[in-house]
Amino acid sequence: MKSEKHNGQLYEPETEQPRYKVGDWVEFNPGSNPQQVCITMVDGEKLHYICKNGYQSHIHARAIMCKLQPSEVVLPITIDGTIETNGTDWSFRVKKDGHESIIQFAMLTPELRSQVEELLKAQENNK
Repeated sequence: MKSEKHNGQLYEPETEQPRYKVGDWVEFNPGSNPQQVCITMVDGEKLHYICKNGYQSHIHARAIMCKLQPSEVVLPITIDGTIETNGTDWSFRVKKDGHESIIQFAMLTPELRSQVEELLKAQENNK
């Protein structure tokens, strides 16, 4: 690093800080499939992360579309239990081990929503 003079003052130029660090959530777009991942290791411009299948992979920093704020991270959440109608057309109940949650249909993937709607319809038909 070379010292320089500016306005008569001697100073050291700042070293460039890494843009990403372990624990950062980032989004990248391989093809037409945007993915959000958490950085587990930084090796220069190579950023490592754990895939959904449990294997480790990496991307280059230049492939990152954006660094995410914690409030922007979308997590797949799995809830299991029995379902029953909630008396509305926008939500249903999930019950397990004495606990109950109300889930909105809008929160489901199209495939899961279809399955839930079919099961609720079958329950109504069996009454």
